[in-house]
Amino acid sequence: MTNLGDIATRRDLVLRRRLTAALCAGGLLAGFAGYSTLSGSPAQQPGGVIFTGADHLPNAKAADWVTYADFAVAVTATSEQAQPIDKTSAARGEGIVARTVTLVVDDVLWARETDSAKPKEISWSASGWAFADGDPDKRQEMIELGTSRVEVGHSYIIAIKWEEPMCTSGPDAEGPRWAGLGDGAVLPFDAAVIGNGEYEGEVRTADEAMQLAALGDEHHDVNGVATEMLGKPADALVTALRDAEPRDAEPFKSPTPNCEAD
Repeated sequence: MTNLGDIATRRDLVLRRRLTAALCAGGLLAGFAGYSTLSGSPAQQPGGVIFTGADHLPNAKAADWVTYADFAVAVTATSEQAQPIDKTSAARGEGIVARTVTLVVDDVLWARETDSAKPKEISWSASGWAFADGDPDKRQEMIELGTSRVEVGHSYIIAIKWEEPMCTSGPDAEGPRWAGLGDGAVLPFDAAVIGNGEYEGEVRTADEAMQLAALGDEHHDVNGVATEMLGKPADALVTALRDAEPRDAEPFKSPTPNCEAD
């Protein structure tokens, strides 16, 4: 039987080793507005750059999913691609390398009445890499606390909605796309068990996930879908979504995009 203290210690060391890499980047994080790292004495091991992010839409509860999502789908990440570095980051010699992951839809678990066709494949904007010292090839993984990084070879359940682009030119230009609701709407799902698989860039079992949840995690709602469904099959989530009552959706206030030509 896995020891709770061992799991907590392991997670602490994982987070600390990632913090070490961020600190060793020589002030790299100062260029990433809105990111924050953990405090404490880091273990001297290589790792990645930790950050916390803001949720796109409410997503912690089943009611959030049925209010804001168009579909809940089971997917497998099959490939990833680094995106070109923007001119500003290239000139500065430090910044972010964006990452796009191809997700193949294995199953549609829940759907609202929508005009959107059921997706077969999703191009997913995922946490990428950070670089400094003018060398994009010497990059470190960016790892958002409280959610999955979404890595090739792993499976997930995600709640998605169709979004039209906020602008069609400039650094923030994107075409219409499938977007996730936020951190609580990306569930590890390896071997068809919720909570089993990649989370924060590390692979863990559903049993480990449940024991960690019992210790408390400030990045998770203990009564949210991500915690309540740990160790369960997809059918349990489907039942919860069918039983959930949608609310009146609140208007989403997106950050002002940069639509100026780069």
